Amino acid sequence: MGILDNYLEILGGVLSYDPERLATIRDDLEIRPVVQQQAFAVQLETLFQEIGLSLADAEAGTVAIGGFYSDALGNTPLLSYLDQSALVAMAQLPRFQVVERERFDAVIAEQKLSLSDLMDTENAIEVGNLLACKYIFTGAVVAWPGSLNVFARVINSETGVIESVAQVITPRTAGVESMLQG
Repeated sequence: MGILDNYLEILGGVLSYDPERLATIRDDLEIRPVVQQQAFAVQLETLFQEIGLSLADAEAGTVAIGGFYSDALGNTPLLSYLDQSALVAMAQLPRFQVVERERFDAVIAEQKLSLSDLMDTENAIEVGNLLACKYIFTGAVVAWPGSLNVFARVINSETGVIESVAQVITPRTAGVESMLQG
C-alpha cells in the first residue's frame, strides 16, 4: 500500500467518501494542482504584484535580478521572458534600484555559480555582497505535464531572510508551450 492509499484510507473515511469515489481518486495517474484559467501574462502580473506588496515594508535598496531557472526546461524563451518581467516589475517599485544584468552575470561567472545555485541562501548572500546589493530576486519553474509552477522570491542578501515569496500555477496553453520551445 502506497502513501496515497494510506491517505485515502484515512481521509476517505473521515470525509465519508464511498468506495467508488476512492477508487476513482486512486486510479488517477496524476494528481494535478488546481490551475487558474487566466492568461499567462495576467498570472505573472499577479505574481509580481504580490512580490511588490510583500516588499512594502522592506527597507529600500538595490536589487539584483538573479533570474529564473528550471532543471527540466533548460534555457527557453520562457525563462528570458520571466527574467525581463521581473526586471520591469522591480524597476517600477520606487524604493528599489535594479543592478544591471551584465554585472550580475559577471559575478555569477566569476564565482562559478549557476542560477539554480542562488536557491541556496548562502550563495545568494555571497553574490549580493559582491554586487553590493541588498536584495537578490530569483525564481524557479517546475514543469508538470499539464501545468507549470512559477516560484519567485526575494532574499535579503545582508541577513539571508526571504523577504517575499510568491507562486502561480499556469496551464500549459499553446502560448506557454510556444515559449518552452528553445
